[in-house]
Amino acid sequence: MASVGQRYAPGMDRDDPGGVTWRPLGQDDLEALFALYERWETEVDQSYRTSRAELEHEMAEPDTDLATDTLVAVDAHGALVASVWLRIRSRPGLKHRVDVMTTAIDGYGHLEIEALEWAHEEAQTRLRDANDQLPRVIRGFAETTATSKLARYESFGFEIVRYFVDMARPADANVGAETIPAGVESVAWDDRWARSTFDTEVEAFADHWGVLPPTWEEFQHRLAWPGSRLDLSFLAIADGQVVSYCLNGVYPQDFELRGRSQGWIETLGTLRAWRKQGLASALVNESIRRFATEGLEYAAIGVDAANPTGAFGLYERLGFVEETKSVALMKSIEMTGDRPAI
Repeated sequence: MASVGQRYAPGMDRDDPGGVTWRPLGQDDLEALFALYERWETEVDQSYRTSRAELEHEMAEPDTDLATDTLVAVDAHGALVASVWLRIRSRPGLKHRVDVMTTAIDGYGHLEIEALEWAHEEAQTRLRDANDQLPRVIRGFAETTATSKLARYESFGFEIVRYFVDMARPADANVGAETIPAGVESVAWDDRWARSTFDTEVEAFADHWGVLPPTWEEFQHRLAWPGSRLDLSFLAIADGQVVSYCLNGVYPQDFELRGRSQGWIETLGTLRAWRKQGLASALVNESIRRFATEGLEYAAIGVDAANPTGAFGLYERLGFVEETKSVALMKSIEMTGDRPAI
């Protein structure tokens, strides 16, 4: 492993005494990467499974360059045993953030520390030229059951800063029907409303913790996510624009793991001027009914436990109950002088 401060260059080996070499992820690594995730998610008892299609889609993220934003650890037999991905989210006038995603199978936990070292070095280097005093942070996520992963992140100086909760309830075609304001129409997803939905998301999530506005390209890429089910999604339209929306998804690879089929309410947003008028509740209940008619047994949703809009209480009132928890961990990136502080 190169020392802290020595920047990794693609093609430069990072050798481990146990015969492990670090290198960038390549497009032809999909099957090996899927095998790594499959093993790792089983070992840490992850509450979901990542599909091949999802990994392939992530590898094609519009703001990801595999040659500079990823590393995988390859053992002496050619198998992948650890990985690290970076997403540089620099938004002038708002903040500069690097999201880090890591895996390390049993017996290779020390590689996760190496991955975090590399991520920290890269974050310092890439944010060095940001000519402002805005916060610079590196952020990761983990389920609370991944105790070894959490311990490694905390040993490297990350602190838990936020809790997220996955909630679920049975899908029932007889859920309540909220009355929505006059002049508002609830409609099934239609691609012609994509740009308006994007505009609404940017405004609706501007006051949410940790959210940086997506680009139009990022939003389009997310709409094409393999688990996305726009045919099960709903919009609230008023005055020729989307004022609230509910984008949903289904992940069949998780059904056996969870012992049930379910649909996910993935993104729920309402313009601030239209909040507290029943729109979110109406779209959630419409989604639950649609899940039921689709033959799905449960509806699920993930929520920031400290969401300022009171979303957690809303979902409890709609019959959702807590199932699993995950956390966001964060570490500040201090920049001093010509050389970043370690």
